[in-house]
Amino acid sequence: MQVIAHRGNSHNNKDNSIESIKSALQLNVDMIEIDIRITKDNQIVVFHDNSTNSKLIEDMTYMECIDCNIISLSEILNTVNNQCKLYLDIKMPILYNNTKKTVFINKLFETIKKSTHNFTHILFCSYDHNLVNDLNNTLTTKGVCTSYGYILSANITNYEILKKSNCNVVVLDINILNKKLIDYLNNENIKIYVFTINFPKLIRKLQKYQIHGLISDNPKLVLDTLYQ
Repeated sequence: MQVIAHRGNSHNNKDNSIESIKSALQLNVDMIEIDIRITKDNQIVVFHDNSTNSKLIEDMTYMECIDCNIISLSEILNTVNNQCKLYLDIKMPILYNNTKKTVFINKLFETIKKSTHNFTHILFCSYDHNLVNDLNNTLTTKGVCTSYGYILSANITNYEILKKSNCNVVVLDINILNKKLIDYLNNENIKIYVFTINFPKLIRKLQKYQIHGLISDNPKLVLDTLYQ
């Protein structure tokens, strides 16, 4: 079972920060999850919420983000440098159009290509499943081999959409996890990651099922519980 550090080791550090990332690396986690957004001047930064100081990230320039201690994706890519896999949770601008989507995808490709971190060590995920499909199609045409995932926080009744998605992973909110969905995804050879897991009793319970990864704010707790 993989241990995935949610926004780095955010239990002991500011989330989505270099300190949080470095702390997670020191724990030898399997994967680090971070949230990415695009700025007004089309730079990719790492931040969970859609706004800070009452201003949308999409309406801020890169330098305005830096002034608010929001770091760039490039900095994290070069810090991780293939020491573990990176899970990029893609947060698109509110009510984005096709032009903005194309700009985001191309900038994301360019940013990763210029870094020291390889595409093979990246998992691209989003709640926006159409975006994941478009990203998959675009990067495939560029000859990129990588992994993709859908994030789900609400129950679905038609599991076939997951089978047809060409995703390698489905990321599930613990509150919608059920045995029927677990069995279906395993039968289709789609990996299951679950968020956000911060309690030993829950970790031990999930060990009994075919879950492939646990996403946690406290990765050390998960490691200690799994391997004690």
